Amino acid sequence: VIGRVWIYEDVTEARRTSRQLVEMAERDPLTNLYNRRRFHEELERVLADATRRGEEVGLVVLDLDGFKPINDRYGHQAGDEVLVTLARELGKVVRRNEMFFRLGGDEFAILVSDAHDVALSELAKRVVERTAALRFSFAGAEEVGVTASLGLALYPRHARDGECLMAVADAAMYRAKVAGRDRWAMAEGPSGSTAQGG
Repeated sequence: VIGRVWIYEDVTEARRTSRQLVEMAERDPLTNLYNRRRFHEELERVLADATRRGEEVGLVVLDLDGFKPINDRYGHQAGDEVLVTLARELGKVVRRNEMFFRLGGDEFAILVSDAHDVALSELAKRVVERTAALRFSFAGAEEVGVTASLGLALYPRHARDGECLMAVADAAMYRAKVAGRDRWAMAEGPSGSTAQGG
């Protein structure tokens, strides 16, 4: 051996760029919440963990009531302001074991590991109350607000896989809308029973 050649390369920038690309792929650019892609990844991971541990997983899906009229009357920039404010304010009521996602448009979801129906109902109440308390004023017009309709479901109580869990939570959300909006509904149990709150 005649000698050695040591080559040092600073990969800090490459790692930073790689991290940014991952974040762009899994974050909603408007609200900076996790996006639909990350939601599906987390849903499968959390369900697998819950199955191993014998725990339940809670899913809350929410859709805004009164969002489309704001978009139509005041424009998309006003709609964006509503979404950004909602994401920030609801982020304050989401706890450590709860993950908050924007699925698209005015649809959001909260995934709760090691959940039970009482805690899920309390979360829904916090979300409904915080959303209804928000007020917006655009172009000097009178204040307007939005409300939220929520659907709640528990794995494996209401569904045996992620796709079915989404479906029953969506169905519960639409029941909340039909029942008058600004409220939540629990997915129907095996007997067809349901719980509602507002």
